[in-house]
Amino acid sequence: MRFDFSEEQRMLADSVRRALQALPITSVPPAGTADDVEPGFEAAGTALTELGLFGLLVPEGQGGLGLGLTEAAAVAMEAGRAAVPFPVIESIAAMGIAARARPDICEAVLAGTAVVTAPNHGRLEASSGSRPSIHGRLSVPFAERARYLVAPVASSSGPRTLLTELNGERGVRTDGIDLTYPMSRVELSRDVSANELVAERTDRVLGILATAELVGAAAYCLERTIGYMKERQQFGKVIGSFQALKHMAADCQVSLEGMKASVEYAAALHDRATQSGDLNGDDGEAETAFRTAKAFCSEAGLNLAEQCIQLHGGIAFTWEYGLHLHFRRITRLANAHGTAYEHRDVLAGMALDRSRSYGGLAVPVT
Repeated sequence: MRFDFSEEQRMLADSVRRALQALPITSVPPAGTADDVEPGFEAAGTALTELGLFGLLVPEGQGGLGLGLTEAAAVAMEAGRAAVPFPVIESIAAMGIAARARPDICEAVLAGTAVVTAPNHGRLEASSGSRPSIHGRLSVPFAERARYLVAPVASSSGPRTLLTELNGERGVRTDGIDLTYPMSRVELSRDVSANELVAERTDRVLGILATAELVGAAAYCLERTIGYMKERQQFGKVIGSFQALKHMAADCQVSLEGMKASVEYAAALHDRATQSGDLNGDDGEAETAFRTAKAFCSEAGLNLAEQCIQLHGGIAFTWEYGLHLHFRRITRLANAHGTAYEHRDVLAGMALDRSRSYGGLAVPVT
């Protein structure tokens, strides 16, 4: 199967890149906070709404673009490249489910009159019964600005998704490493109606899009580093001509290509599973591809960003140069929606289960 981006998907990514380049370069003043970020939250949201990006996974009949997760991954990469201070991937993922289960939420977000978000960390559990209740603690980006929340939920009957309105549950602002992405600790403990708890998974979509955004941020780091190496001179030569630095940059490029391939493959397999009617994430191949991509890219992306800072030298450590914003974005995304260790733990369990089904591993594993 073909899983790299098609010409149309590349054109979509290019149009998003041009639109985001028209905004001010993402920056935070020294000693600034998420409230001081440029471009402002409203400006970024307006630009994204005008492009119709939040409707990527929404059918055309409901005012969306009717595309798949592969196209959404291409857009997420551009959001990471620009370090957009807006819940882009959270909005895209949420609208895919809201279009089927909560059209009222979908219409408001597509029109730009409401903001939806989703947690980066945390766990919600649902009780059983005719009137289910949910409880748990979440780390939610842009909770102070969002009207709606979409979150994965664990229940005795399988994974579910919560689509609800934040009724004053804005939480408490917490210190986060990503200065362009304000996080709040939100505690939920209340009854929910039947239409607020949907029998679909959303964690895989969020995880794949987070991985794609991480890859976009890593690509920016490397592109900026290569540009710097072509200009910076030392001992009368551009530093990019030094063999040791060439090797480091080449290793980073190889790593980046592997990251791109893994996330494109995961998105393509998810689309194939969805087209076959798998809305609960039961497709083992797609699940393996997702968790492998998230685990690999989380570690490879962090390593690449660190290497890019080293290749720059001292200037990359300065606040004004700004490379730290993408390093911070990569660090947050590497730990959001499951760390590399957590995904590898699940993959190991899947491998053991598969081995047992084929008659292997006669000795019980504890």
